[in-house]
Amino acid sequence: HEQLAQVALLAIGSLADEQKAIEELTSETFLSMLYNEGILFVSFYNSEKESQEVNALVDGAKRLVEAKQASGEWTKREVHWYRVNMDEHPELAKEVNDQPDQLVIATQIGTDRRLHFALDESASKDAEEARLAQMVKELSGDWYTEIECEQLQADERFYYDEVVYFGDAKDLQGDGHFAATMNAVSIQNRYEYDHMRAGFYFVTDPGCRVNYGLQPDGKYMMILNGPNSPDEVVDLTNAD
Repeated sequence: HEQLAQVALLAIGSLADEQKAIEELTSETFLSMLYNEGILFVSFYNSEKESQEVNALVDGAKRLVEAKQASGEWTKREVHWYRVNMDEHPELAKEVNDQPDQLVIATQIGTDRRLHFALDESASKDAEEARLAQMVKELSGDWYTEIECEQLQADERFYYDEVVYFGDAKDLQGDGHFAATMNAVSIQNRYEYDHMRAGFYFVTDPGCRVNYGLQPDGKYMMILNGPNSPDEVVDLTNAD
């Protein structure tokens, strides 16, 4: 086990050493960047002290996101990292209302979100890099997570409203139309909301479908939002 751990650490260290430098964008390359697939992370910075300090965290956050994936702790996700020097390219500053910020773009559905990352003066640099990496993780994948049937609408649930897909996990993976459509619903919710965000889950157990009055071999989307609201069900059995 110790030897395997050493091999894993060497692999992760090699990944960090070979990490591609974060590209500095110009007006021309900014437009071409938008044609990339996956998630685009853009750090907009200027000469202000706090902006410089936040921008300096991006390399560490990138290393952490990639190392977590390489170790298997996080699921795979496609994230492209960029920077924009607003002093040198003021024409691009309008993308973030002329204020230093971090723009995350989900190319799958053409939506974006600004992080407004604010430094915590009491936190270490490593902790701040980890916090930024966690933000990127939240906006770059795991659009649905598996949940046990008995955990649905639990009293201590994290999200009050729950959107549940009853079907096979593989239905939500890949580049097919069905997976893209299903994931788009979750992406839109995650990029638009913080405090009123819904939880997006999938349940593979056919018995759970029966518990909710559904056919055990069917595929369904159900919206659960408390005992005082009727459950909304969409039959997706014949969808493709």
